[in-house]
Amino acid sequence: WEKYPEFPPQVWTTLGNSNLTGEVILLLFPFLLLTLPRWTLLLPSIALILTFSKGNAGGIILGAIFYRFRKNRKLLLSLLLFMGFAFFFLLINLPGKKLLTLQGRKEVWRVSISMIKEKPLTGWGNFAYYFPLKMDRNFRKNLPGIYPRYAHNDFLQFWIEGGIFAFLSFVFLIFFLFREVEKNEYPLWLVSFGGLIMESFVSFPFHTPVSSLLFFSLCGIFSPSSKRMRKASPYWSLLLLPLFIFFILFPFLSHIEFRKGNYYSHKNAYEQALRFYRRAVLMDPSHELAHVNLGYTLFRLGKEKEAEKEWWEALRINPTSFPALKNLLFLYSLKGEKEKAVKIQEKLEKIYPEKKT
Repeated sequence: WEKYPEFPPQVWTTLGNSNLTGEVILLLFPFLLLTLPRWTLLLPSIALILTFSKGNAGGIILGAIFYRFRKNRKLLLSLLLFMGFAFFFLLINLPGKKLLTLQGRKEVWRVSISMIKEKPLTGWGNFAYYFPLKMDRNFRKNLPGIYPRYAHNDFLQFWIEGGIFAFLSFVFLIFFLFREVEKNEYPLWLVSFGGLIMESFVSFPFHTPVSSLLFFSLCGIFSPSSKRMRKASPYWSLLLLPLFIFFILFPFLSHIEFRKGNYYSHKNAYEQALRFYRRAVLMDPSHELAHVNLGYTLFRLGKEKEAEKEWWEALRINPTSFPALKNLLFLYSLKGEKEKAVKIQEKLEKIYPEKKT
């Protein structure tokens, strides 16, 4: 359990946050339904409710509709269109401007759509880098001090990062997987499949290793084509295995090591935290926050040069990384390196004008 001033108590785990916990429960729920006695479903059901994730709750409903009306295409399409119109109606008419709510996401999506209009074909690249540079006065007024790392809509973020071709490729992949799942002998998996697609419209499950690893692994396990592929040519596995390891498995394991490092860092056990942070960056060198926290741990252990190197590595991954810039500013101010400190200060004031740096 964890309590924040603006939210009710929520279920949190070492996965990272309550939304991510809800996504894992959502993906595993059909299997729990088949393998466990019905009364034992009470605990994961309560846990899913207590995440207070509107996306996951809506995902369960959408997934149930997918499953119930999978054989009646016209009715299924009608229900999906109705849900889509209802969703956008609520989106337009809901008041308020907080991030982590549907109202706040409106601002993130508005800026995201303006970025897509500016570069629809090629995209921008790293979302976390370019989004702060495109936030306008209206965004800063409505969401002061907020710097999203995700678009809170996987479809928008794929378009921003890779252009129209990345967006269409993702849509095609989802459509292909839906056709595969639909003709599978395990149709209950549609509940999880449709649920995570719903979640991807308001969150970023396909940009987090845990959810994407679980989703694509289960799609592969229950895809009829995967069985034919394994029988037809074992060399497919040799081709796909390295991609799976480097782009899905390693980031997932890196995330787990990162969370372990955070656990020991919060207890001021920096020697233990150092071990886990080093593993995290080894398995996923692009993990920005792992580099930031590794640098902080090295600094607390008196290794300032190594800490500085890690913070600059975080900036190489994300040139607008606020924690890396703040740590470097503190380090250079502490060491009396005024020229370096002034440059970092100027960059912070340019990118984050409303934050007191």
